[in-house]
Amino acid sequence: MDPSTDADIGKYSAILNTYRYLHGEGGEQMPKYLAVHTMPGPATTEEVLPLVKKLMKGETRDAYWVGAWGQNNEEGKFTKFFCEWNAKNEKAVRDVFSKTPEFPLDAIYPMTKIDSEDFRE
Repeated sequence: MDPSTDADIGKYSAILNTYRYLHGEGGEQMPKYLAVHTMPGPATTEEVLPLVKKLMKGETRDAYWVGAWGQNNEEGKFTKFFCEWNAKNEKAVRDVFSKTPEFPLDAIYPMTKIDSEDFRE
């Protein structure tokens, strides 16, 4: 696959992330982290997109973004993001963010993913 458009890059990134998740080093899943970002002011998707694209270019084999939840204000603009990362360790996530210092980073927390299906009877 030769990603040449933003849509192709997105598809390629999703496929690669899924592969990395399923086939991490040693065949084990990589640890998960939650990165919290408070925006300096309410932001639209168009305003956030260049930062996200720049951040994704800094991903490495040791740390890559899986997905996110965005908190919206009453105008529908983003005020905070909660991003799931697969990474070797917290430092690997911080290293990715150090390449995009204009993207705010409040904290990084080690996480364990819990699926509600595991609790259904």
